[in-house]
Formats: sequence, structure tokens, C-alpha cells
Amino acid sequence: MERQWKQKLSPGEREKFDNLTTVTEREAFRIMRNWSQTDSPDFYVHCRTLGKRLGITDRGESKLRTRFCSLGILRATASYVPRKLAARYHWAAACRTRFTAQGAL
Repeated sequence: MERQWKQKLSPGEREKFDNLTTVTEREAFRIMRNWSQTDSPDFYVHCRTLGKRLGITDRGESKLRTRFCSLGILRATASYVPRKLAARYHWAAACRTRFTAQGAL
């Protein structure tokens, strides 16, 4: 099943997915990629919802989103508005970049 799913990824997405080092990062990649498949140019990432699905704290999920932005998987488009709006992101993983042990170049 994973092989079929990976075949649907663009070369850039596959490269970024293969460079993730933990099960949690890979699951987050799958979830957010699915959320990004909309007609809108960006999508909501609600930290509490994603955290519950991954079994991590809100703080851990926030760090995960920050890491995904630094790796070129996500690009923030709108900040979180307390008690009103979740943060919004653009799915940037389809672009190819070179990776080092410390992240994207």
C-alpha cells in the first residue's frame, strides 16, 4: 500500500518524504499532503487536530510545522489568529531541492 501511495508523489515530494527520519514526520507528511489537495492555493493546519492524529502535543506539532517549513515542505501563508483562525500553509514539497544532513540547501 505504501508503494502505491509513494508512486503518486511528484519527484520533489518523494525526495522530501524519503529524507524524513521519523515515523511521526512521515505520518505528518501524509496527513498534510492530503489536506493540501484542495482547489485553494493554501490550506489550514490546525495544530490540535494534527497533534491528536499524530499522538503528540501542540508544542510538538508546532515544532514539526516549523521543521517542515525549513525543509521546504510547507510555506506559511497566514498566521494563526487565536480562537479564530488556524494557520494556513502552501504545499511546497513538489519543488525539488538538495538536502544535507542538516536540512535543505
